[in-house]
Amino acid sequence: MGRRTSKITRNAFVAFMVWVFTAGFSGAWSGTHEAAQDQVRQLEKALMQEKEKYRTLHKKEKGLLEEISDLERVVRDRRRALDRLRKKAGLIRAEEKDLNKRLGRLKETLAGIERRLEKQAVVMYKFLRLKYMRILATADDLDQFRKRVKYIRMLIAQDVSRMEGVLREKLRRQRLVREMRQRVEAVRLKEEEVRNRLRRLKEELESDVFRLVNIRKEKKFYETAVKELQAGARDLRRTLRGLEVAPVRRASAAEHFAQWKGRLPYPMKGRAVRGDRFLKRAAEHFGKGVLIVSRKVVPVRAVGPGRVDFSGKVKGYGNVTIINHGERYFTLYGNLSRVDKKKGARVSAGEIIGKPGTDLGAGRYWIYFEIRKRGQSLNPLKWFGKGKG
Repeated sequence: MGRRTSKITRNAFVAFMVWVFTAGFSGAWSGTHEAAQDQVRQLEKALMQEKEKYRTLHKKEKGLLEEISDLERVVRDRRRALDRLRKKAGLIRAEEKDLNKRLGRLKETLAGIERRLEKQAVVMYKFLRLKYMRILATADDLDQFRKRVKYIRMLIAQDVSRMEGVLREKLRRQRLVREMRQRVEAVRLKEEEVRNRLRRLKEELESDVFRLVNIRKEKKFYETAVKELQAGARDLRRTLRGLEVAPVRRASAAEHFAQWKGRLPYPMKGRAVRGDRFLKRAAEHFGKGVLIVSRKVVPVRAVGPGRVDFSGKVKGYGNVTIINHGERYFTLYGNLSRVDKKKGARVSAGEIIGKPGTDLGAGRYWIYFEIRKRGQSLNPLKWFGKGKG
């Protein structure tokens, strides 16, 4: 943090010296010792505010990285859960297959018992009707008849006992079949539940992976765009200094730019993103400009009336248009794929000045937009009206 603070302090000193030798002599610098001290105090106050803003943005960046880390952990956990559910589903299918085999064997056994019962009933009926009657009819006396009746009763009791045993076995087997069917149904329902959980988990996993990829793509997109802009910042500042030290252009009554603070229109329809949130330690070198990003090609418009003081290429910024709105207010439009206005052209508020550039593949069209006054970069987000562009 010490190195970062010293670097910010050095940059603030350089910015202060540039301000003194450029815009200062245009009327803001009084030349008195008291005025100089007042300017230094204001600069130190602004520097402290910028440090605090930088720390806030650094926390936001850290939060984004933590969100990516959390998403990666969720994806890993859900993939492990998917593997466990697949194994569980495999075990359930194996158990269901085994239960179905056992159920088939039980059904075969039950069918055999039913055939035995039917056969025994037929045999018993024939024996009672023919043989037992013949045995009783051939008895020589009453005592022999009683003995035969007793014997026949014993035989019948044995047959009935055997039939009851077979019937009990049949009932037992039927109960086992019912229980087995219930188990099979329970396993089937369990497998269906696991499959539904598996499907939901896959959907959640796909959603998380898609979200993670989008976050990474978006972060990479902004990082690349901002780094390219930051790489050309020196050339752009040199161009701006040349414009800002030129004689002040008086604004007409309809052109007063300051009156638009808080209700300035967006230069194009899209989403505004602070560029410095992706630069970490290099953030203090970057202006307060924003990226305006859109998913489709939309026209870039002048945010207010003025005169085009620069129209050309700047390293890292591509095609750039700078509009002088008078009273040392300038707006900068970078990364234009098409420039419609030449240097010296007069433009009105909302007039089309070009088209946004793209990053060649991510399906996003964007421009870099900055507001400046007397050598200082202003925060466009404080100037824009409510809502999105």
